[in-house]
Amino acid sequence: MIDPQRLAVIIERHEELEAQMASGDMPADALTKASREYARLDPVVGSIKDYLSIQKEVEELTSMLEDEDP
Repeated sequence: MIDPQRLAVIIERHEELEAQMASGDMPADALTKASREYARLDPVVGSIKDYLSIQKEVEELTSMLEDEDP
């Protein structure tokens, strides 16, 4: 099973980079480095969000099945 805390750390880092780049207070070399890391994380974060959405849907459907009367 995938560690939810690790996924949260990845998403958090992605959001931090996005905020830093949006602030406009970064030197050019730091901005370049942040942009590269952000670009590497972007597809990973998209996949994580898809995974979490599907996981939630499975949990909801499983709960609905368990609540059905026999």
